[in-house]
Amino acid sequence: MHRLKAFFAPPVFPGTPHEVRVAHTMHIILWVVVLAMAIETPIAMLLVPPHARA
Repeated sequence: MHRLKAFFAPPVFPGTPHEVRVAHTMHIILWVVVLAMAIETPIAMLLVPPHARA
């Protein structure tokens, strides 16, 4: 569990607290986008019938 938390935690950035906060926010947004894509793709493939796909 601790290793998983360390894996998802944003890396430590040198810089001012504001820069660190921005970098962490970007990192979290990136993870959300990646996870959303990973979750959405199989759902979309299940919802769209094969003959409707391009």
